Amino acid sequence: MRLEKLAEASGDKNRIAGTLWNLSGGYMRVCRQMIKQNDSTWANYNYDKAIECDLKALKISKEIKDTAGIAFFLQGLGYIYDKCNLCEESNLVAGTHLIKADYYKQVEENYFHALKIYQLLKNKEGVLEYYYGLGLFN
Repeated sequence: MRLEKLAEASGDKNRIAGTLWNLSGGYMRVCRQMIKQNDSTWANYNYDKAIECDLKALKISKEIKDTAGIAFFLQGLGYIYDKCNLCEESNLVAGTHLIKADYYKQVEENYFHALKIYQLLKNKEGVLEYYYGLGLFN
C-alpha cells in the first residue's frame, strides 16, 4: 500500500480515491490469476483488498461530497461483488468467503444506487456504464 501512502501525502482527496481505485483493480487482476491457479487463500486475500480499497475510495467521495465519485465507486463495488462468482465457476474450495449468495443482492444494490445518481446528474456516460456493468452481471 505504498502507493496509497504516497497519494495520502499529497492531501488531494480525489487523487487518493483514484489511487485506491487503481489499487482495487490491481488486486482484482491478481485475484483472477490466483483463481486460475486454484489458490483460494491468495484469491480471497486479494479479493478482500480490492473491496477494502474501493470502500475507502467510496468513503472519501462521500466525505468530499463528490456525487459522481460516489456513483462511480458504488458501481465499482457492484462489479467487484459480482466477480465473487469467479470462485464458484473455478471450483475453488467450497466454504471460502468468496462464495456468498448475498453478494448478488449487494451487486444489485450498488448498481441500482449508482444508476439513480447517474440519472440525477444527467450523466449519460455513467448510465451507459451502468447498463454495460449490468450486462456483465452474472
